[in-house]
Amino acid sequence: MKTCSIIIPSRDRPQKLLRAVRSALVAMPQDSEVIVVDDASKVPAAETLLQLADPRIQVLRNKTPLAGGGSPCRNMGASASDSAILFFLDDDDELLANYCSEILNSSEAKRAQFGFSSRKFCSISDTEEPNYTVEKRRLPPGLISTTHRFKQRTFPFSSGFWLTKDAYSKAGPFAETLSTNSDTEYCCRMYDAGLKGFYSEKPGVIVYEQQNGSTGELASVTTRTKSADRAAAFEKIAKRHTRYLATDYSAADFVYTRWVKHASRAGNTSSLSSAISQAPNWRLKMKLRLLARGLKLEKRNNRP
Repeated sequence: MKTCSIIIPSRDRPQKLLRAVRSALVAMPQDSEVIVVDDASKVPAAETLLQLADPRIQVLRNKTPLAGGGSPCRNMGASASDSAILFFLDDDDELLANYCSEILNSSEAKRAQFGFSSRKFCSISDTEEPNYTVEKRRLPPGLISTTHRFKQRTFPFSSGFWLTKDAYSKAGPFAETLSTNSDTEYCCRMYDAGLKGFYSEKPGVIVYEQQNGSTGELASVTTRTKSADRAAAFEKIAKRHTRYLATDYSAADFVYTRWVKHASRAGNTSSLSSAISQAPNWRLKMKLRLLARGLKLEKRNNRP
């Protein structure tokens, strides 16, 4: 069994994929592997990666693009791995050197079943030097306490996310019916299953921003997703985790507030009403009603 696998879903980002894979090869121990899941890229990832000529790279390929964002590809990679630990990396990001080794050698991380890190953001343009900023999160490093707000203990998959293969088996595969916010759904699932999380305050990844204008490569899911799609995603999450959200007010607040905000932005009054009526307790219902009124007033005031 290998020490770890770094799983990278990819589609039509050849140059960014090369950068991501190079960083993964540096970050992981020697007895590990990189699994690239090519979601029917026009130029196959296997061709792009030939120049690296590293036997630790495994490429899986879908002949036709899969629906569901990156989740189907992440599941394919996880199923193909025989490693004890699974790390996940987006193909337009970069792992920082030694991140995997630091997690694998941390005594506290060994007591957890999953974890994530802060991120180092890099904003670049054709005319300016790269600008780096480090994400600040109000979450103490180490084992994550569920007493902290859900907003602080939830995370995107781009945050150096990792989990044990046993935890993946317990929580189940990533949701393939959600085209967005599958990371939030998986956070609900892991906390509901009682899995222990670990947070690294030291950045584990570089997330590149504002690069899509000149590269011709596919934009990020975040910038391509409309509010209506996000409202629908949070509605599915709320319905899928009714029992858990009834026991964790902070998680319910996070999910339902975002459902209301995106439904309001999309102008979907039916979805907005459903969010308020389905909230698990009266306290949250009152908060959502006030939020909806405020958003409606804000829209009215911003009309030309």
